[in-house]
Amino acid sequence: MKKRVSIRRSRTMRSYLLQEILVLLFSVALAHSQLRQASVQEKVIASYPIPSEDSQKPIQLSRLGGVLMQETRDGEVRFTLTNASNTSIRSDIVVALQNAEPRAWFSPDGSKLNYRFQEGARLRLDVIDVRTGQRITLKDQKMDIVSASVSALDGRIVFQAREDRSLPKVYLAQADGSGGKFVTEGMGETWSPNGEWIAIKRPRDLRDFKPHPKTGQPWAANAKWIYEIYSALGKPVLKLQEFEMPTNFLWSPSSDRALIVCGDFKLISLRARRGLVAIESMSRIRADTSALSAIDFPSWSPDGKAITYVRQIMDPTGHFTKKEEVWIRDVENNTKMKIYEVSHPSVVMDLVWNQNGTILVQKDKDDGTQTRSVSVVELSSNGKSIRIQR
Repeated sequence: MKKRVSIRRSRTMRSYLLQEILVLLFSVALAHSQLRQASVQEKVIASYPIPSEDSQKPIQLSRLGGVLMQETRDGEVRFTLTNASNTSIRSDIVVALQNAEPRAWFSPDGSKLNYRFQEGARLRLDVIDVRTGQRITLKDQKMDIVSASVSALDGRIVFQAREDRSLPKVYLAQADGSGGKFVTEGMGETWSPNGEWIAIKRPRDLRDFKPHPKTGQPWAANAKWIYEIYSALGKPVLKLQEFEMPTNFLWSPSSDRALIVCGDFKLISLRARRGLVAIESMSRIRADTSALSAIDFPSWSPDGKAITYVRQIMDPTGHFTKKEEVWIRDVENNTKMKIYEVSHPSVVMDLVWNQNGTILVQKDKDDGTQTRSVSVVELSSNGKSIRIQR
């Protein structure tokens, strides 16, 4: 009798497990069906014909919808700021001599511009507020100022400086640029959006820095890198694991997650408590499993639940093909969706997930004739923000 009861229970359990598996498979199939059915529209919101190399052209997009333009003419470089939704309104940011090797780029949140140029024997850097035009100057007689990041909480500035043939160093300054305090040797400094943490990367072993064969500057091509999290006071609070040649460190909008790009994605969930921060979880997200590819232009969605990126297709020999794909991936349930393709003669030059939920793509089309052009394309779902359907 006991044996029959045991057999019945076993059959009931197998039936239950089979039913659960079928439900799970149906849910997965439904999710994939929803992903395939998601509708994404392309809208060209700005197009710039480029008759010559010195013509004005966009060079970067921001999460606030800003478009940074550059024009080189008669020995001068002019940077102009406009908006993707209204390109008729333009304002000159700065004009510099071409031999000063000027560079300009947006901060991760799009609210600031870093403008770096040669002044005398040193590199100087200005941090420009996009909304107000207020400018903070960082310069030093003994060091080159390479890059900077501004706290959204109180305006304090963390910046990277470099002396001749020495290791790069990170400093923390007041909101007006004064009082730079040494933090650590490293680079890639970036504030979290809430202004509580600073992420800095450095080689596992500082001896991995070798003189660059051409410039002589410290260079660590094949080093293993470590990310460290510092408090807003510049004190170390957390050391992350080693990473093979990471290219990007992106804080989530809520500052409780970080995405590290190093071939695939490393997603790190952080837990803050009493002035300290700890790793809650760390997972690997494969960018692609079906073909060789490289990842570029990763960007968080405004709600911090998904990322978008450009996947550059490679052939079996490791050479890039003439095809690029735009993907979005839900980091919470690890689903993904291809939403856009770009093929020769066009290439993706920049991509950001706009604050309004749409995705901006900058394409450069050059077919070898006089018809080269740069366009800014807005990707949306029925005119609204793009989301992975759950």
